[in-house]
Amino acid sequence: MPQPHKYSRRILLAVIGMPPQILTETLYKLVVDSSPAFVPTEIHLITTTQGAKSAQNALLCR
Repeated sequence: MPQPHKYSRRILLAVIGMPPQILTETLYKLVVDSSPAFVPTEIHLITTTQGAKSAQNALLCR
């Protein structure tokens, strides 16, 4: 069985609230503190409408 970091499609599914800090902390752990690094190719968020707006403003600079 291949290791997860070798998959061509790696999806991070996260549930976030208003501040998207949990997403950035999770990404940091997966990419920097994991050996080998696990870099998602896609990120899917489950949140509220207000949480989605907050994430867009904080993470995508919209």
